[in-house]
Amino acid sequence: MCVRSVPSKISAGEAAEILGTTGKVSRPGGRRAGGPPPPSFHERRISTAKGTAGVKASQDTTILSQLMIILRVTTQPFHVVAMVAVLVVSAVFFPWKGDEEELDTKARQLLGLLHLTAFATQFGSQIWMTFASGLSLYFSMPRHIFGQIQKVLFPLYFTLTGALSLVTIFTYSQLHPVQNNGPTQMVAMCACFITQLFARLCLCPPLIRFMETKHKMESMASSGDITKCPRYMQYSISFRRTHSATALCNIFTMACTTFHLHHLAQQFCI
Repeated sequence: MCVRSVPSKISAGEAAEILGTTGKVSRPGGRRAGGPPPPSFHERRISTAKGTAGVKASQDTTILSQLMIILRVTTQPFHVVAMVAVLVVSAVFFPWKGDEEELDTKARQLLGLLHLTAFATQFGSQIWMTFASGLSLYFSMPRHIFGQIQKVLFPLYFTLTGALSLVTIFTYSQLHPVQNNGPTQMVAMCACFITQLFARLCLCPPLIRFMETKHKMESMASSGDITKCPRYMQYSISFRRTHSATALCNIFTMACTTFHLHHLAQQFCI
């Protein structure tokens, strides 16, 4: 058998041909000729820092999205609101043991100012939302745009008036204990707060959901009478019922605030 021997030396032409074929010649130390130099220590630190910052940003985004899911979907925030409401109502009907005269003059003035500010803001918000904002938007905006605006305003309105009603109850209970002045005003304000809380937690979410579903089905209906669709009519009836219940809650809360307004007017000397 004949074996061809490998030449020990490579000519210059063969070396050039090999270099043209591969395009790379290894140098001592493992680095290839013609390739980019390895990154420096400072560049590696910058790259590592950018990677770490990206990971932290993604983690922060994930935490924020989870928090928004908790606030919008789960019932845990409702539990917190219920606990705070029970604590405030307990503090109202079972106040600290002490006489009304123990409050100094400056503290009573501050509580009175806070009470009037909260009540005036609450009553003004009810008047504006019911008679100014609602009617003007209803007659000047297209129906779908009006629904989109109300979807934002309804939860904010009941949240604001509920919080102001809570402040009103607390300040009035500190200035006028229930045992000394009768429970009439306190019962009216507590009923107002409970109604606003019920409207915000139990009526606003399904109202918005029904409205969004109705608008989506109306936009998807290319032709034909959509009122003939049983599913659409079911959502429409549910929307009307929920909207009517929300309106009744608003009427009742305005009656309660008007009752307290009459009480405050009897106390003033102008």
